[in-house]
Amino acid sequence: MRIIFMGTPEFALPALEALWQRHTVVMVVTQPDAPSGRGQKVTYSPVKQKALELGVKQIYQPSSLKTPEAQRAILQTPADYLVTAAYGQILPPSLLTAPNIVPLNIHASLLPKYRGPAPIQRALMAGDEVTGVSLMRMDEGIDTGAVLHSAHVPIPLETTYGQIHDRLAHLGAKLLLELLTAFKEGTVREWVQDSSQATYAPSLQKEEQLLDWNLSGWELHNRIRAMNPAPGAESYVQGNLIKIWQSYPWEATSDLPPGTILPQNKAYPVVVAGSRGVILREVQPAGKRRMDARDWLRGMANTGNPLKLKFSQG
Repeated sequence: MRIIFMGTPEFALPALEALWQRHTVVMVVTQPDAPSGRGQKVTYSPVKQKALELGVKQIYQPSSLKTPEAQRAILQTPADYLVTAAYGQILPPSLLTAPNIVPLNIHASLLPKYRGPAPIQRALMAGDEVTGVSLMRMDEGIDTGAVLHSAHVPIPLETTYGQIHDRLAHLGAKLLLELLTAFKEGTVREWVQDSSQATYAPSLQKEEQLLDWNLSGWELHNRIRAMNPAPGAESYVQGNLIKIWQSYPWEATSDLPPGTILPQNKAYPVVVAGSRGVILREVQPAGKRRMDARDWLRGMANTGNPLKLKFSQG
C-alpha cells in the first residue's frame, strides 16, 4: 500500500518504521527545521531524521498546509492512505476529502476522551488508571472522526509520561498495521464517537509546572509523573528553583503547613501537602544533575541549611 506519512515528534517514529517495513512510504511530511538549544542550531524533527536514515525519497516540510501549493504537493503524490501521528498542524479539508485516499490518525487516548494535543499528560494528571490508543478516520474536527481500531493499556501508579508515551507509540504502530490489513481484507468496522462523553486535553502551560503544595498528595504525584521527562515539575526551596522528577503518594497525615519537608532518617523525605503528602525520590537543583532526594537533603544539611526546609510556590 502507498502511504503518505505525516508526523513530527518521537511519538510518530514507531509508526513510520512499521510502515516502511511493511508498505511503501511515498512521502513523509513533517514540520520545518527549527533552531533549538542555547546555540540556536538548526535541528531536524525526529521524523525527518528517521526518514533520512530509512532512505525516504520525498520529505516535505511546508511551513503551513493552508497554501494551495502545499496541498497540491501532497495531493499530486499518488497514495492510498494519508497517515498522521502527532504532525502538529490541522489538515485542510482538501486533504481530508481527496478521492481514493483514506485519511487516518493515530491518537494516544481512548476517544472521545482526551481529544487534543496532550492526551497522555492529561490522563496522568487526572489519575486515570487506564488509557490507550485510537485510530480514526479523520474529519474536519479535532480528533472527532469515526474510530476504526483501538486498544487500552493500564497505567501503573508509578508510570511516568515518558514510559507510557513510548508504550502507546509502539501500540499505535501495531494497531496501524492491523488496520491496514483489515482494509485490505474488507473487514474494517467503525463507530461514531459519542461527543457528549468527549473531554479535551490542552497543551501544558508553563505555569502548570510550578507545584501548588495546597493540592493533595495524589494530585501532586500525578502532576510530577505527567511532566517526566519533560518539561519537569518545579518548586522553590529557600528561594532556589528545583525540579522534582520522581515521587510517591504519602498516606500519613501531618499538622504542619503544606510545603514543609519532613526528613525521614535514612528514608526518602516527605513533603506535606494540602491533604496527606508526597514522598520525594528524585530531584534536580538548578544547574545540577538529577539526584536521589536523600542525597540532596543530606547535602542541604551539610551546607549549614536547617533541616526544617519548606517548599513554596515562588
